[in-house]
Amino acid sequence: MVLRSAVGLVVVSALMACPASPPGADAGTGGGAGGGGGGAADAGLSIPTGPSVAVALPSGAGTGDFGNDVSMALDANDHPMLSYSWSRPGGDVAQGGVYFVRWDPGTGAWGTPVKVDTVGPVFSNAPLRHTAVAFDASTGVIAVAYGRFNTRTPPRNELVYSTHLALSTDGGRTFTTELVSERQDMTSGSEEAYLPALKLAGGRTHLAYFQRWQRCTSGSGSDCHAAWYVTRTGNTGAFTRTLAPLTTGTAGNRALPLSLALDSQGNPGLAYFLGETAGNNTTLAFWRPGSATAVAVFDSAGVQNDAPALSLAFAGVAPRVVAALDAVANPTADLRFSSSADGVTWTAPVLVPRDGGQNVSSYVALSIAGGATALAAYNGGGSSAGTCGAPKLSRSADLTTWTTCGVDKATLDSGAGRYVNLAHTAAGKLVMAFHYPVTTNAAVPAGVVVWREP
Repeated sequence: MVLRSAVGLVVVSALMACPASPPGADAGTGGGAGGGGGGAADAGLSIPTGPSVAVALPSGAGTGDFGNDVSMALDANDHPMLSYSWSRPGGDVAQGGVYFVRWDPGTGAWGTPVKVDTVGPVFSNAPLRHTAVAFDASTGVIAVAYGRFNTRTPPRNELVYSTHLALSTDGGRTFTTELVSERQDMTSGSEEAYLPALKLAGGRTHLAYFQRWQRCTSGSGSDCHAAWYVTRTGNTGAFTRTLAPLTTGTAGNRALPLSLALDSQGNPGLAYFLGETAGNNTTLAFWRPGSATAVAVFDSAGVQNDAPALSLAFAGVAPRVVAALDAVANPTADLRFSSSADGVTWTAPVLVPRDGGQNVSSYVALSIAGGATALAAYNGGGSSAGTCGAPKLSRSADLTTWTTCGVDKATLDSGAGRYVNLAHTAAGKLVMAFHYPVTTNAAVPAGVVVWREP
């Protein structure tokens, strides 16, 4: 059922097999996606260990159409909440949608998915991500940020993205949607707002998104786009909007995902890729909203990278970042990790080893709990078989020495791990969510899969 309120917001309603209020919403913070606690027991955590199918591939749906753009947040009791996209329900691209589903500890099963909004065609090309879910343990609010296609009026009948935010105050049963930013005609071109990153904490919304053509002028080159950070306190009202700054020698954002994280004090940080006016160099930048300047963490040393991936997390107030950003023509490792105490001075990047001859690409997720740092990545193939399964999982206790293996070679096919997400529970155990298009190993059916560390 769809209702329109007096203020023009749209409320999407559907039944779910879960309680009306978030389980344990007032029982502490737990571990969030991209970070977590440590030391406490996983009391009452009923999600099974190993892989479980959160949402199975519907009959007749293609594996490339369903379950893309997976995003994960943990509730106050460390049970996963997921958003994802389905590009053509019933074969109709006009009905492409964004969905929400969560684990219900009352029934010990995954709830019934709720369609948050109809968005039209969804182009889920690696490494792009078009949904982001977040949870505020202090208020019980769940939010999903997403892109929606809109058809521009003649004579230019184009499909263009706008960025939207959906909020739920009843545990994910219903969502109220609003427009955050849409395409605008610019003197130098036009804008498209998409690829959102989202966090909630302390009653405050933190949202970042990518916008095409914002900085483009004649002769500026193709990497002249922009990243925006917007924020507000409460569930309604205008957002404060700030353009993410460039670093020296860069012309604008590359058309790639952003990574947004909150430190232990609830303050945001944003990581993003910048390109040059001319040339192939890509710079990984870090910015603290409120600061006038961004910092270059490391770059690709002039090497062309078509689809780099990145993930940002905090250890307390100290930022850490990992990126699949090659700096040599024939790399022997795909991921580079760097850390900082203050967000200004960063360590030289450390190479994260591969699993044998298997490389990783397109999707990476970083999580930190206590002294443990872990990252998950999508297995992109390689010259030879690896020892471990997929997704690939790397760990470090000292931020310098890394070991790489996988999660479940016996039951998960090597294609597991698209749109991978990673978080620690309060007890320091890892939870992972990803899209899973089964190809040869059908021990776990295709769809949206969650894996919990034993």
